[in-house]
Amino acid sequence: MIGMSKLDAELPKGADHAAGSSVASRLDIMTRRRALGIVRQCLTAAALLGCTTVVVNAQGSVRVVQPQEYKREAKATPPDGASWFLTAINDLAVDSAGRMYVLERSDQTIRVFSPSGKYLKALGRRGDGPGEFRNARALVIRSGSLWVLDYGSSRVTAFGLEGTAIRTFSVNPAVRGVASVADVTARGFLVYVNNQGAAEATSQALGGQAPALLVSTDSRGQVLDTVATSWERRQTLRFSVIPADIKTTRSAGQVNRAQPLVQQAHWVMSGDGVALVTLGPVSSRGLGSEELRLSYLSLTGDTLKSKRVNLPRVPLTDRDVNKLVDSLAMPFLIKGNIRVQGDRRMIRDSLVRTSYWPSTSSMLMGEDGSLWLKSPRPSGEGGDTYWVLSKDGETEARVTLPKGFRLVRASRAEAWGWSTDEDGSPVVERYRLSKPIEAAASRR
Repeated sequence: MIGMSKLDAELPKGADHAAGSSVASRLDIMTRRRALGIVRQCLTAAALLGCTTVVVNAQGSVRVVQPQEYKREAKATPPDGASWFLTAINDLAVDSAGRMYVLERSDQTIRVFSPSGKYLKALGRRGDGPGEFRNARALVIRSGSLWVLDYGSSRVTAFGLEGTAIRTFSVNPAVRGVASVADVTARGFLVYVNNQGAAEATSQALGGQAPALLVSTDSRGQVLDTVATSWERRQTLRFSVIPADIKTTRSAGQVNRAQPLVQQAHWVMSGDGVALVTLGPVSSRGLGSEELRLSYLSLTGDTLKSKRVNLPRVPLTDRDVNKLVDSLAMPFLIKGNIRVQGDRRMIRDSLVRTSYWPSTSSMLMGEDGSLWLKSPRPSGEGGDTYWVLSKDGETEARVTLPKGFRLVRASRAEAWGWSTDEDGSPVVERYRLSKPIEAAASRR
């Protein structure tokens, strides 16, 4: 249940009787207190019986979507007798006809499935020739084409949706540093650039994993402009991994990743490829769940529009921290190279502790322009939880997905992603919501 003590504290006690308070101010405070009372009632009911709405402010409410409201309509797996199978998926894209494009990591091949999950064909393969990829990581469908982003060679390959390779682009912007294509825009490409001039900012960004600059280019790789963003100031979680063998003193490596309890900034491209959508804390500290700013930036870095976004604050407990430490240690326990007690203390000591969970851990652009903000807090019995916002930043729903389902694409009516079967192999799935989420604009 969402704790309300902090929200209560934010309301000035006795302010409605204080000298100098206007009638309008007193009415606003009374309205906010009534709204908080509704939140308590609804969240209590949601925990016990399931609740259809949650009031997030005095102006309106949002729908609560439970996992059982999603029905699986498609399951994409290899056909009988196939000589291939899915082992690890890098990305999943969906076109306007509902076809699913699945990028398999091991053989660098794209498997295409119908909306019902029937296997249709394969695109591309590992290699350096036309229509081949060295280290394809992401798929983008834009302007009627399927774009494959090859991080290993800074190349982008465009396929027609019927499966024909149209053209391969080599994107090497005329800037110093290592470049890799991050997305496709309406004018060309969005490119990560990591260079010596930004080394200090880069070292603060995900332990050097996140590039310092985002550069927009045209289709020939010519630089249009640099988009400066706040995620250069991310704080990192750093700890050493020590082998389990007590006689060994050497470190097995250094772990660098974003601090999981610090509100990070996120970005996605708009569906039409003309704007960069960013979400980050209003405060530069980013500690705890706090007020966020949603902004739309042009490809030349100009702010097109901006709005503050508030989501309910969820208290962080010692039990939450223990579970988080366990989850961070688990990959190394499986590999057998961590001293359980000592390294868990090291992980705990490296965490930046806050009083509240961050509001979001990632952001997804919906196929219909909705924004999906993932909550980092485990949801209990269900799967991952997302806040669904309109493109203007209005909260429309809080969605809890089926357990074990990893969301990759979404709309107000459908969800695409994958889960794993009993053998640990990925299974691509499409779910439909029994009642689509109502867009904020249609509620006015």
